[in-house]
Amino acid sequence: MKKIVLATVLFGVVVSGIGWVFGFWSSNLEKGLKAYEDQAYQEAAGFFAEACEEADMHGCSKLGLMYEHAEGVLQDKQKAKELYIKACEGGDAFGCARLGSLYESAQGKEQDKQKAKELYIKACEGGDAFGCARLGNMYDTGENVKQDRAKAAEYFSKACEGGNAFGCGKLGNMYAWGESVSQDKHKAAALYTKACEKGDAQWCVLLGLMYRYGEGVAQDSLKAAELFDQACKSKDAQGCEWAKKLKEPSVQE
Repeated sequence: MKKIVLATVLFGVVVSGIGWVFGFWSSNLEKGLKAYEDQAYQEAAGFFAEACEEADMHGCSKLGLMYEHAEGVLQDKQKAKELYIKACEGGDAFGCARLGSLYESAQGKEQDKQKAKELYIKACEGGDAFGCARLGNMYDTGENVKQDRAKAAEYFSKACEGGNAFGCGKLGNMYAWGESVSQDKHKAAALYTKACEKGDAQWCVLLGLMYRYGEGVAQDSLKAAELFDQACKSKDAQGCEWAKKLKEPSVQE
């Protein structure tokens, strides 16, 4: 009898292990991320809610983001805030960053840029690229902190390394103009490329201009036109203006 029970337990362990290896069973967070990627937002929200109930703090953060942006659920910024607080207190850096963003962008008495700064620091130290980017922006503009472009460059670099398009683009600006870093238009173009490839249209426009005028890259009007069209398709007004301009018979520069 004991041998039968042991064999059953071992069989269960083996089957379970095979299931995880081949993806037969996934966590609710993983299911939610997959559903979100497929734009099945209601389904994703359900999985994230289950993940959050299971104390998966990143699930709480992702659900909060959906409430903030009305994806698959009715917009409810208070609910989003509650979820971000829960996630941040539970150690999820992304939750801290998103909570900081709510405090920074809030209106009236709800706005608290000092609290936002503290949350961005916590998020960035926890490895969240968005938090690093927002902190970099504060130092770049001198918003609620003493302006420090060198420190801004450090945070933008960290954000870019973490895959944040805004961080890459802002660092690109600094290299393009030589702000607190040695001017390097080739490096600026490389950073704009990275930002553009991540889907942020504004950096595609700046990269297009570099190709248009041969700054930091070999002059290539066709490449410039391609980048302006790409930005325009993402509803970037400047991208559309430049795309239209390049199609005119004679371009006055």
